[in-house]
Amino acid sequence: AAGQVKTLVMLAKRAGLAGALTGQTKLTVFAPTDAAFKKVPKPTLNKLLRNRAQLRRVLLYHVVAGDVKAAQVVGLRSAKTLAGPSVRIHVRGGNVFLNRSARVVKTDIAASNGTIHVINKVLLPPAR
Repeated sequence: AAGQVKTLVMLAKRAGLAGALTGQTKLTVFAPTDAAFKKVPKPTLNKLLRNRAQLRRVLLYHVVAGDVKAAQVVGLRSAKTLAGPSVRIHVRGGNVFLNRSARVVKTDIAASNGTIHVINKVLLPPAR
């Protein structure tokens, strides 16, 4: 229903997260488009595909606990992700950005256990 997020779904399955993301727990997913994944440098993507733990961390950096609608997102300065670190939220010119670079391009897509907001860039968690 979110549109062009087939790559995210495929990677979530590969990382063993598909069940967790479709379970009963309320979640909000900031879902990168397929085009966003195409912008990730091939060496970075290949590294993630070889390292399941790192892939899980990157994917969980796009997920927030709870069902957070767009009207709530615009009032936040940050949101703690399931990966641990928070993403920064910034509203500029009527657009919502995560970490100042990923723009929310579609909001409030209903999922069985929460909400999906589509973004135009893959977010990478800060180095540990």
